[in-house]
Amino acid sequence: MDKFWYDILNIGSNNQNESIISENIENIIDDYIKEINSFTSSLDCLCKVVSNNINIKLNELNYNSRIVNTNDIGLEYEHEFIVLDFKDESDNINYILIDPTYIQFLKQDNLKLVNFNNWPSDILNKTDKGKILLSNLINKGYSKIDNLDFKNYLESISNESSIDVCLDDLVLKNYKK
Repeated sequence: MDKFWYDILNIGSNNQNESIISENIENIIDDYIKEINSFTSSLDCLCKVVSNNINIKLNELNYNSRIVNTNDIGLEYEHEFIVLDFKDESDNINYILIDPTYIQFLKQDNLKLVNFNNWPSDILNKTDKGKILLSNLINKGYSKIDNLDFKNYLESISNESSIDVCLDDLVLKNYKK
């Protein structure tokens, strides 16, 4: 019955095509980064602005997305990013992490760490899954993730190694079966 109302009211859909979502996210990120680059070449310290403006565009497309502030989930270092969830054709809930500002956490030999014990990018580079996540965040600004990716991501931007937050804690919508 929900699908009927989604279709009639044209307010989105219960099941969404991942490739269309990815294409829309890429376009939103590209357009917004081009706009920012007209003012500055660095995304350092812009996570709140970037997350807010990208999330507004995602909401206009009726995506289930949420800005997550690391302080709100109990981490000491403050950083904001977006988690988008969607149901695929098999009714599985999938998650996409959107953080084009993660590029500021790449190891830079000419800079000294202040808030971290290790460079966040070095932490992700320790595992094959982490390398894929890092590559996606640096090159595309987003990545499809699972709970292990999410845990690794959070550990990379904190000094904690036993983070007890999972993606199910961030589900944005009650999906009906």
